[in-house]
Amino acid sequence: MIFNGSFSKIQTPYYLINMDELVLLLNRAKENAKKLNINLLLAAKGFPLGTVYPNIAHCIDGISASGLFEAKIGKKANKEVHIHSVVYKENDFEEILSNCDHIVFNSNEQAKKFVVENASNSFGIRLNPKLSQVSKGMFDPCVRYSRFGEAFDTFKLNKNISGIHIHALNQSGTQAFINLIKHIEKNLSQYFNDISWINLGGGQLFSDPNFVNEELQECMSILTDKYHLKVYVEPCEYITTYAGYAVATVKDIVHNEKDIAILDMSAVIHMNDVVEKPYIPSIAYPKLKNNGYEYILAGNSCLSEDVFGTFLFENKLCVGDKIVFSNTGAYSFAMQNYFNGINYPNIVLYDNQNGYKLIKSFSFDDYNRVFG
Repeated sequence: MIFNGSFSKIQTPYYLINMDELVLLLNRAKENAKKLNINLLLAAKGFPLGTVYPNIAHCIDGISASGLFEAKIGKKANKEVHIHSVVYKENDFEEILSNCDHIVFNSNEQAKKFVVENASNSFGIRLNPKLSQVSKGMFDPCVRYSRFGEAFDTFKLNKNISGIHIHALNQSGTQAFINLIKHIEKNLSQYFNDISWINLGGGQLFSDPNFVNEELQECMSILTDKYHLKVYVEPCEYITTYAGYAVATVKDIVHNEKDIAILDMSAVIHMNDVVEKPYIPSIAYPKLKNNGYEYILAGNSCLSEDVFGTFLFENKLCVGDKIVFSNTGAYSFAMQNYFNGINYPNIVLYDNQNGYKLIKSFSFDDYNRVFG
């Protein structure tokens, strides 16, 4: 995406979603799903921007939600809505029944408590396959002592359960997905005649045009052709990430051994993954240069760790300059918070035909509704 005059006229900070790029990435993912004869859900937890769901509904088979509010937002796509949560609350469940097509329980006890016989909903159970392929424990659903799902080796399928949900991947390539499918077929095939669907979760690099290979197709066909299961996947991060940007303004430059540019955006509050993972975000604008002018880019909160990273720019930065971070389309606005009473960034959409369009802005009234 090329950044020129128009983007700098919008009040910062703001999250920017390039709709052309988003549709391109979703179509790549849909094509991969088609090659595998499976169904593509978009996980709302990383991209709960219901405003755009009608515009991308043609690319997906449904929305995967982690809670009631995400499910209600997911209805805007007018496709299937699936929900899975560690626990459900009694006072939410009537609405969950009315808003969700598939409802996945984290334990048999939750299933016994909430399953409604003869309901139109399809009920599933989450299983822990105990197959750890994720290097960082905090992102591994199968980490030791995980609370996610019934252990596959002690699990028994209860009546009224028509599907199995397994989420065991994160930032995972083709081989890890193949390993998971083989592990599932080896250890859970005894249940396949008693269920109609299986959800293989998210965490796959599913927008990669080279993700599907012959071995993966052969493995998946065992589930779809041999056992006649309807198979779902629910990626998000590696679809929406690359369509998102975060735009900030340099508000001050201070010097403490190094030049520090303070932005009107916070890494901790508005781009939480930068600190949590941690990682150094990419910059789309202005130009970087090896041996260029060095600046620490810092956020506007009171937290010492509120730092985006150290960067080398082609030109000196000045107060008023715009900074554009790329690859921020997943989990950024989904995980923002009101710490320090710092306002939420605006949300802006872009496409080549219509240019930039401000769709969400926030004010003290929003903050006051939460805390006032």
